[in-house]
Amino acid sequence: MSTVFSDNFTEASNTALTSHTPSPTGTSWVEVAKVGTTINWQVYAADYVAGIGGNTAEGQSCKSQPDPSSSAYDVQWTVQLVDTTSGTQRRRLLGRMADSSNYYAAGLLPTAHASNTDELFKIVADAKTQLATVDTAWANNDTHMLRMRDAAKEVFRNGSSILSNSDNALTATGSAGIGLGNIGTNDTGNGNSNAFRFDDYLVDEATVSTSVINIHRTLLGVGV
Repeated sequence: MSTVFSDNFTEASNTALTSHTPSPTGTSWVEVAKVGTTINWQVYAADYVAGIGGNTAEGQSCKSQPDPSSSAYDVQWTVQLVDTTSGTQRRRLLGRMADSSNYYAAGLLPTAHASNTDELFKIVADAKTQLATVDTAWANNDTHMLRMRDAAKEVFRNGSSILSNSDNALTATGSAGIGLGNIGTNDTGNGNSNAFRFDDYLVDEATVSTSVINIHRTLLGVGV
C-alpha cells in the first residue's frame, strides 16, 4: 500500500475542516456537498474532527486532496469517541466519489440507534442502494475502513471485514472523503453533534507487486 493522504487533525484552535491544512500528507479538504447553513465538519483543538452544533437535518461532505491515482484504495479513520446515543447522527467514509450524487459509503450510526450501526451503500444518480448492513459493538479507538476494489467493496473494523458486496457500478477512481449528517436527497441524517469524534484519517492506494509486473512482462515477452 502507498499512502496518498494522511491527516492527524491537529490545530491550535477550532477550525473549519475546509480551512485546515492536512498533516502529515496531503494538500487540502474540499467541500463536495452542503445541506443547510450551520453544520460543518470542524477540526477541534483537542486533535479530532467532528460535527458542530446547529439545526438537526443539515450536514456536509468533503473530499481529501489529492485524489488517489488508482481506483483500488482504502479509506480509513480511527473512531476516537463512539456516539452511544440513539439519534440519527450518521457519519460516513466515502470512496470513488465523482460528485455529491455518485459515491460508495461506509455509514456509521450511534450504538443505541434502532437501526444497525453499520451500512455499506452506494449513491448513483442520487439514488441510494443498500449493499450490506450489520450491527457492531463499536468501542473508542476502533479503526473503521472502507475498501475500494473492483471485485468487492468492503467495510473493516480493526482490520477484520464486517461487510462486503461485489457491486461495481462506479468504476472511476473519483475521490475519497467523509460525510456528516444530511448530505443529499437520499443520504440523510443529523450532523448537529460532536459525540462521534474521529482521528488519523488515511487514504492508502493499492500497489502492484513486482512479481505481478514480472509475470505480465514474461507473458508479453518483454525483457526476456
